[in-house]
Amino acid sequence: MLGAHVESVDAAGVQLRGGERIAGRVVVAAPGVATAAVRTRTIVVAIAVVDAPDLDHAPRGTGALVEVGVEGIAARAFTHSSAKWPWLANDLPAGRHVVRLSYDGMPDDPEKTVLADLRAITGVRIDGLVGFDVRTWTRTLESQPVAGEPDAVGEAASITGLASIVGNARDTARALAERITTDGRAARPGGAEG
Repeated sequence: MLGAHVESVDAAGVQLRGGERIAGRVVVAAPGVATAAVRTRTIVVAIAVVDAPDLDHAPRGTGALVEVGVEGIAARAFTHSSAKWPWLANDLPAGRHVVRLSYDGMPDDPEKTVLADLRAITGVRIDGLVGFDVRTWTRTLESQPVAGEPDAVGEAASITGLASIVGNARDTARALAERITTDGRAARPGGAEG
C-alpha cells in the first residue's frame, strides 16, 4: 500500500492515519518505527552531479572511506555512484558523473566543501557542480526491542550498513521468515495468521 501514513504499529497490526487498521503479523525493517532508539547518529549526505571526464576511469574505484582527522578533507566517505551502478552511468552524457559525500555535520559552505573534498579525494580537476543536493537523516545504530512489539530485521534490529544487513539476511531474516511460515501453516484457517 503506497502513500499510506502509519500512525503506529504493534505485533498485531498497523494503524493508519484516518483510523483504518490493518491486522496481521508485522515485521519492521525501518528503525524507530516500533522500537526505541538507544543510540543514533546524524549523517549529512551531499549528492553532486559533475562534468569531469577525468572521473571516467574511476580513479578511486566505487568509493573511499576517509580516516578521521585527515587534514584538508571534511568528508567521512566518498561514493562514485555512477561508477558503482552502471545503470546510472548509462543514463548520463559522456564525462558526467554522480558522486556522494558523507559528513558528520553540515559544512558551513556545502557546495565549496564538496568541491574541495572531491578534488582532494579523487585527484582530478572538477570545475563546478552541475547539480547538487544535501540531505540529513538520523540513523538508529542501536534499538531496544519491546515485548509485544513487531519482529525486527535490518536497521530496526540494530544492524547498520548495507553489507551487514544483507549478510544478516542469511541468519536473522531467514530464521524470521521460516518462523513466520511455520506459524502461518500452524494457524487455523481464517485466523489472523491464516
